[in-house]
Amino acid sequence: MRIVKNISILSTAVMACTIVANANAISINKLDFADVSSFTLVGSTTNSSDYLSLTQTTGQAGAAYYNTRIGTQLSNGDNISFSSSFKFQITDPSGSSDNDGQGADGFSFILNGSDKLLGGAGGGIGYSGIDNSLAIEFDTWNNGFVDGGNGNHIGINLDGDLNSEVRSNYNKRLNDGDIWSAWIDYNGIDDLLSVRLSDGNDRPATALLSYQVDLTSFFNGSDILAGFTSGTGAAGGNHKILEYQFDASQDSANVPEPSSLMLSAFGLLGFCFFQKKKNQELIARQKA
Repeated sequence: MRIVKNISILSTAVMACTIVANANAISINKLDFADVSSFTLVGSTTNSSDYLSLTQTTGQAGAAYYNTRIGTQLSNGDNISFSSSFKFQITDPSGSSDNDGQGADGFSFILNGSDKLLGGAGGGIGYSGIDNSLAIEFDTWNNGFVDGGNGNHIGINLDGDLNSEVRSNYNKRLNDGDIWSAWIDYNGIDDLLSVRLSDGNDRPATALLSYQVDLTSFFNGSDILAGFTSGTGAAGGNHKILEYQFDASQDSANVPEPSSLMLSAFGLLGFCFFQKKKNQELIARQKA
């Protein structure tokens, strides 16, 4: 019985360590797009070995979603945090021009809790009209008052509405052919969504855009897909996603810190070995 008990204690210790490994709800790390079997491509979206191309020219709408959903964590009431980063490039501007030249309309990073995977083309950037969604738009066309009169901005948009909840203008063309890096982070304890952007590889210390939103309440149990959308109209361009990382996990409020779990595991292992030594001493006395 003592041996069985020790094995049980050892198993508990191993399980404690395993929780750390299984804390992540979902992890994506795509450095190329030669294999898109884990994605759903919609509309005009195509892939090459190096990138996803959401839209390639004028008059198109496209989307791409990773097939694993993150709604389970949000629907059971647990806080969830995520960090996403991606590189993008917008090339081949074509068609009409606004005040800073040809090319439109941009793309979005989207959390979609709707059955509708693709919204409007053109200024809709592929997300307009998708209810139960949160889109972060990287907009490259000046649509007047809807866009605050600026053709290069980042906005956070809810429920497929083109009027951004918050918006930040950018002083450089996003569709200039350069490779850009974006970071999107959500802290499920503070309910804070933040966006960072750079035309290099270094993550900025300060967020370009922040927005307070409780995603658990907002999505209210919906099964959520994470992905990208794009739309073009009389002006267009090739909207490419070059790399994509996404990691979601339960917050530290719900998952014990790894250090605490490891200390518990080592404590259990120590008790196991101590108990084994006592067993050996008892057997030795019985034989004497």
